[in-house]
Amino acid sequence: CLQCPLLNISYCPPSETLLSNEKSLVVVVYNSLGWNREEVIRIPVTIDKVIVRDIEGKEVESQLIPLTNASLSLRNDNVKAYLGKPLENAINHWLAFAVSVPPLGFSTYIVSGAHEGARSIMSSAFSVQGNINNTIEVGQGNLRLLYAGGKLSQYTNSRNSVSAVVEQSYSYYTGFSGTNEDTQVTRVYKEKEHAEIEFTVINT
Repeated sequence: CLQCPLLNISYCPPSETLLSNEKSLVVVVYNSLGWNREEVIRIPVTIDKVIVRDIEGKEVESQLIPLTNASLSLRNDNVKAYLGKPLENAINHWLAFAVSVPPLGFSTYIVSGAHEGARSIMSSAFSVQGNINNTIEVGQGNLRLLYAGGKLSQYTNSRNSVSAVVEQSYSYYTGFSGTNEDTQVTRVYKEKEHAEIEFTVINT
């Protein structure tokens, strides 16, 4: 069975070694909640022809998503610190597929390398080099996302004829740890609607 405690740094030895050695991988997905869950899970893989089946042998639609350079750099640095040595295997993709898990139960999926006819959809990675003001359009089907200046600027849904301009910005404020005598009052403002959230932190 597959255990990947370091997925947050794109590191999963079973999925990287077993599949590259032409072996199948059993993925057990557990649901600790009291209702049905349908989620998309991702595991890193080193091969680009993969097929996913459920426990009954039915093929499950899957997608191969390229890793970004930032993710690969994060993976290499952190795994080297964790293992004490650099990695030998280089991963290329995330394998993503939808799972359905019953309440307080589990579902089993088998991942294996595939020959011709595999149905894993290969996604493309877009990298922006040079001028950051270049415009990039992302999406297939009805939904299109337009990025300009490195930020999302517009989305369009042709199925219901919706198109909207998006403004994206980032900000931060410096926190204060406070003392027992001096409490910390923090306010968060939402500029356009004048919404204000205030809470007080008291050190005890």
